[in-house]
Amino acid sequence: MKTAAISLSLLTLAAAGCIKTTSEVEVKPVEVSVAPIEIKPIQISLEVRVKVEDELKQQTRAAERAPEADAVFRRLREREPQIAKCLADGLAGESNQGFLVNRLESDTPGASVVQFLIDMDNADRLELMQRIAERQKLTPEQVRAGWAVRTAERRPAGTWLEDADGRWYQK
Repeated sequence: MKTAAISLSLLTLAAAGCIKTTSEVEVKPVEVSVAPIEIKPIQISLEVRVKVEDELKQQTRAAERAPEADAVFRRLREREPQIAKCLADGLAGESNQGFLVNRLESDTPGASVVQFLIDMDNADRLELMQRIAERQKLTPEQVRAGWAVRTAERRPAGTWLEDADGRWYQK
């Protein structure tokens, strides 16, 4: 039954034009260093949350004035309806590190399509988080945690979220 619901969700995304395919591929190198680390909850001060929020607002305004100047914001904005649909259907969730997580088993039909969408969005999120950390003199961990809090607050009821202790719940 779950496979049928997932297949129906993917068909709905495709029919609504949310899943787009194109023969053009923009390949952009992304440096990702994955080392075994212990993830511990980070306490976010009001100051850090305000800095992350202010920086995102500032960058969003700049991107809206000159959308062609910032491809990252454009891509995130274009993908938001697809991401919202995946979150609403329970196919993805928002982690406590500010990234999307695929909630489907890897052998579930359509899981690779959802993962591709998540990977693209997470790469753009990471780039923005790095910009914010550099400009606001914050650690990447502070920015990720602040981003996660901000995102969790803005997502609608029913969205899967990860709390600071790593437990998943529906908002």
